[in-house]
Amino acid sequence: MFRWLTLMAWISTGYRLAMVRAGVAAMCGVALTAGLLSVGAATQTAIEDTLLGGGDQIRVRPPTRIVGPIDLSGTLLPERRMNAATLADFAELNGVAQVWPEAWSRFPVTLYGDLLGASMRSDAALLGVVEAGVAQDLNQAWTWQPGERVPVLAPRSILAVFNSSFAPANGLPKLSDKAMIGRTFKLRAGYSAIGRSLDQELSLEAEIVGVTAYGGNLAAIVPIEVIAWVDAQLDIANPGAHSRAVLVLAPNADAAQVQDEVRALGWGVDDVGGGARQIAQALGAMDLLVMLVGGVLVLATLLVMAQIYGVLLRQRGRDIAVLRGLGTKPGWIISALMTEVTLAASFAVLAGLALGAQLGALVSAALSDQMSALLGTPITLDPTLSWTWIAVFSLGVPFTTILATAPAILRALADGRLEGHA
Repeated sequence: MFRWLTLMAWISTGYRLAMVRAGVAAMCGVALTAGLLSVGAATQTAIEDTLLGGGDQIRVRPPTRIVGPIDLSGTLLPERRMNAATLADFAELNGVAQVWPEAWSRFPVTLYGDLLGASMRSDAALLGVVEAGVAQDLNQAWTWQPGERVPVLAPRSILAVFNSSFAPANGLPKLSDKAMIGRTFKLRAGYSAIGRSLDQELSLEAEIVGVTAYGGNLAAIVPIEVIAWVDAQLDIANPGAHSRAVLVLAPNADAAQVQDEVRALGWGVDDVGGGARQIAQALGAMDLLVMLVGGVLVLATLLVMAQIYGVLLRQRGRDIAVLRGLGTKPGWIISALMTEVTLAASFAVLAGLALGAQLGALVSAALSDQMSALLGTPITLDPTLSWTWIAVFSLGVPFTTILATAPAILRALADGRLEGHA
């Protein structure tokens, strides 16, 4: 090893600065690719956590029976209902940590309120959920008794749409999470402003107590007891019936296996998603594009580095010939040259990863502010390059460089032997 390093130090004399310049291009390629990959991964995670709630979840629903464009479930065929026994079956499945029942409103609902000085009225849907599903978004108990004001959690996805499109188009200021909390409105159950109303109606006072990313649902989130009570007051059949259930998976659980087991019990399954999931998937596709473009960029810079190294080797033909004339073994010369190019490529990778980390931090800081201002909710990006990518760069770049420069090294060794015999 000492002989290789000694030979490398002697051979590289006068050419080290040129080698460093050759590695700068590879360093920039690695830095740009690593920085963009870390920002893309951080953005995808932030979108999922902020608008979707994060975590591995599966939503269980009654099975659908579709004939052509028509879903017969709930119309010609009775819809399967969930009960306590059904939820217990879900809880016993391997990999399921928690089961959160849901109850959608089966009655028309209209919301009346004031928003930024403007009177607003809109038909809506209510989704009753248990406290465990929204506990992280609450600063109070998630309970309700008749006569009390109904606590409501506003979907963060609606707030994001309001801030990014509706508010700018109508000259309204953007709303933050805190600006939503405490706003009151009336909830008119059994009445529809644009559709069919029921014979009975109920008027309830409601108050927004927080903003939630629960399930990506576009509905007013209320305690599940509210749905059961209104059902009973409006004579809805099977009051408080569970519409669906969310299965929260344990860490490292096999989601595909859980889905198969749920289907085996005769239920349908959906990934908890919606718009946020689609955005996250789009960001994932962008990450793939960045990976491909970055890979081409890094490969191109490595090839340029190999070509420059080949030119430098041809300039050192007489030095190699002198070493051969002094009886230096060809294997020693090859090892010294391989060590030289490996160290140059490794330097480029390490410097590129360090520069990429700084680039990712700068871009993420600016992007966090822009996304927070756009969506009206605090978003923090934490750019971190996975260990898989670090290993790919650390091992792949030097290995690729060695393969690219190997023909030039062998050719230079052959040229040196010929000059040594001349």
